[in-house]
Amino acid sequence: MQRSGDEAWRHPDQTNGKSHTPNGWNELPANADDLPVVGVDWFDAYAFARWAGRRLPTNDEWDFAARGTTTRLYPWGDTFDPNRCATVGKGPVSVHSNPEGQSPSGVLHLADNVQEWTADDMDENHKKALRGGSWTLSPEIYGMVYLKDTRAVPTSRHKDVGFRCAKDE
Repeated sequence: MQRSGDEAWRHPDQTNGKSHTPNGWNELPANADDLPVVGVDWFDAYAFARWAGRRLPTNDEWDFAARGTTTRLYPWGDTFDPNRCATVGKGPVSVHSNPEGQSPSGVLHLADNVQEWTADDMDENHKKALRGGSWTLSPEIYGMVYLKDTRAVPTSRHKDVGFRCAKDE
């Protein structure tokens, strides 16, 4: 399988000739290999996931990764604990940090670090679901697992929005 060139991985609704280079890509800090990729829109996230042989998770898959079969409010339990996540102004942080904030599935940073694009449309205008908290939003509120109504235009790019990939087995 060829793994070069943006056009091979693009979503059918994406405009022709769109670049998938994240905002600020040329200004990355020294520890960038350990930080989440941000400054990407939904089409960038979709193309990367396809390039990697994966896909974006659905809202339901993201929710299951965050709390499993429980009804917990946060990935780690029902009580907010600022020591289990990167709070406002303290990020982005290493994707391997805060292991005490992991979900029942062992997934880190579902309540903090960066909001994440999911595969799902949220309305008839094709706004996409963003899940989780970020280092610019209160994880006490936005980190609540059940909060599913954050949405964005798929072409928007933000310093606190990234993604994670899912894989079919």
